[in-house]
Amino acid sequence: MRTYEDFLSIAVYCRDRVNPNMFIYALSVAILHRPDTKDLPIPPLTEVFPDKYVDSGIFSRAREEANVVPEGS
Repeated sequence: MRTYEDFLSIAVYCRDRVNPNMFIYALSVAILHRPDTKDLPIPPLTEVFPDKYVDSGIFSRAREEANVVPEGS
C-alpha cells in the first residue's frame, strides 16, 4: 500500500469481509503506524460499537421515538 488511496481502498474492501472487531483493531494499528495517517483521529470504541456499551433496549426505544411524527406536521 504505497498511497493513502491504496490504503483506503483495501480498508473498504476488508470492512465487509472481516470480523468487525478484528477489522477495527487492524485498522487502528495500521492508522497509528503509517506515516501518512499518524495524525488521523481514531474514533472511540463507544462510537464504533455502541451496542457493547449501551443497553439494547435503548436502541429500540430510540428507533420508536425517531419514527414519531410531531403534532401539526
